[in-house]
Amino acid sequence: MPSNLDRLKAAYAAWNDTKGASREVWGALMADRFHLNHVDEHSPGLEFARDSCTREEALSYLAAIFDDWEMVHYTPETYVGDGDSIAMFGRCAFRHRKGREVAEMRMACLWRFEGDKAVSMVEIVDSAVAMRVAMAA
Repeated sequence: MPSNLDRLKAAYAAWNDTKGASREVWGALMADRFHLNHVDEHSPGLEFARDSCTREEALSYLAAIFDDWEMVHYTPETYVGDGDSIAMFGRCAFRHRKGREVAEMRMACLWRFEGDKAVSMVEIVDSAVAMRVAMAA
């Protein structure tokens, strides 16, 4: 069976390759009780970034991103850890659907697993860039 790190790398690769159309890979990775926390919750222009407590809420968040944004890329650069705790550091870029401007951001995602299921993730994104683009649109 692939390790949690291998499964996480595969999920990020699918996320980038499909430009966000692969939400089912995240659903398969998450436990039913999955906590998603955002550092920029309640940021203007990024109202979709809400904390969640279930897999369904987290998947709804992933779908809501694409109401106003289209993915340009989602590029993990470094993974730290293995087993139950894994941090992914990388870059992502999204184009705002109205203004067409691209927000290129640094990010970190801090994952925690229990067995073979992800039970939480904290998402830290350079939201100032995304807020500026969203508010300009």
